[in-house]
Order: sequence, then structure tokens, then C-alpha cells
Amino acid sequence: MDILDQMVKFANKDIIFKKSAKITKEDTILERFFSKAQDLSEDSHKQMSLYVAFLRGLYLVHQQNHWETKGYQQHLLFQRLYENVLESADNAAEKTVGLFGSLMSKGLESKIADQFKTEKPDLEACVKSSLKAEKSYQNLVKKVYDGLKERNELTLGLDDMLMSQANDSETRIYLLQQSIV
Repeated sequence: MDILDQMVKFANKDIIFKKSAKITKEDTILERFFSKAQDLSEDSHKQMSLYVAFLRGLYLVHQQNHWETKGYQQHLLFQRLYENVLESADNAAEKTVGLFGSLMSKGLESKIADQFKTEKPDLEACVKSSLKAEKSYQNLVKKVYDGLKERNELTLGLDDMLMSQANDSETRIYLLQQSIV
């Protein structure tokens, strides 16, 4: 059995595609394997797009708080937070575009960040703002994870990414809680 036959057999076992997506050797197999997620649902696409927008909003919250704080230690704390979130947002965006072909919620990140604006630019307000945003992120990542899993569309890579990014958020929450005087 050649590699093409093995790939067709593998795909038809419903490991990657839904049962209705039988493929044949006549299909352009590589196009089918690397296409923009023909068989993943629009709900998953929307959820992952919102997830990316939320991470970008979270980045904006931490970056704004970085600019607002006065002390060197606090300045470095918020810088560490927004740099960490930036990496997560970039990874999530690349994964989403790779699986779904595009992001659906462009421009939503500033609206998300606005929900966590501080009333006054002092350390306590900035920490509370960032903590509230991180806790909201934790709720969102759980909903996205559960939704993908429920629809049987949670790939191993998505599982790994979401778990890792949720873990990073827990670390950020810990760091913020430690900075409360």
C-alpha cells in the first residue's frame, strides 16, 4: 500500500473528517488534508475567533496598565504580562487561521479591552483591572474548550494550546495577586 492509499484509509476512518466526508484517491489529497477546515463547524470558527480577539484585548489591558503604573517593579510586572499574552494571541491566531482559514472577529479586541478600563491610573486599580480581565479570560477559555470538545472538534494541537495558555493565565493571576499590597 503506497503512502497515498494509507492517507486515504486514515482519513476515511473518521479520525480527521466527519463521517459524511468520505474521500477518494481522486481527491487532491494534500489539498483535502491541509484545506481551510472544510469540515469544522462555523460555531468553532466563531469561538476561536472570539478567543483570539479576547487575548488581543487582554494584551491591550495589560499594556495600558503597564503605561499607567509608576513604580519600576509594577512597570516590569505589566510588561511581563502583556508580552506573555502577545505570544499567546499570536499562537492562537495562527492556529485559528490554519484550521479555519480566517479570523471572524477583527476589531473586537478594543471593545473587549474597554470593559476592563481603570477608573484611575493607580497600582491598585490597574491590578484589579488586569485580574478581572484574566478571570474573564479563564471563563472564556473553559467555554471554548468545552464547546470544541462537545462538537468533537478539539484537535490535539488545540487541546494543548488552550491548556497551556490557561496555565499561563493562572501564573499571571498569581503574579497579580502577589502584587496586591
